[in-house]
Amino acid sequence: MALTVTTIGDGAMATVCSQILASRADVTLTMWVREPAHLAEMRRDRENKRYLPGVKLVDGMKPEGDEQRALAGGGEGGGGGAVFGWGAGGVRGGAVARVQGVRGG
Repeated sequence: MALTVTTIGDGAMATVCSQILASRADVTLTMWVREPAHLAEMRRDRENKRYLPGVKLVDGMKPEGDEQRALAGGGEGGGGGAVFGWGAGGVRGGAVARVQGVRGG
């Protein structure tokens, strides 16, 4: 049974967690990326050069800038679990508020 997972954040820890999960054949993973320029770079280069340089993103990981699409599994139908993984300089308050707004909580 396939699992759809969304990770919130684009820092080193979120990227590592996303890489581990997305490397599984039974996981479809969407990673929410806050900044449009960083999202464009990650999509273009298939790498998080800002926080995890030199590590290519696995094929199963889809960076997404729209939090509603990210929480819906990147628009591919069905949600999944949300894994929060960001570091001290991350998006804590803003991401939590956005997720609560999207989920109506």
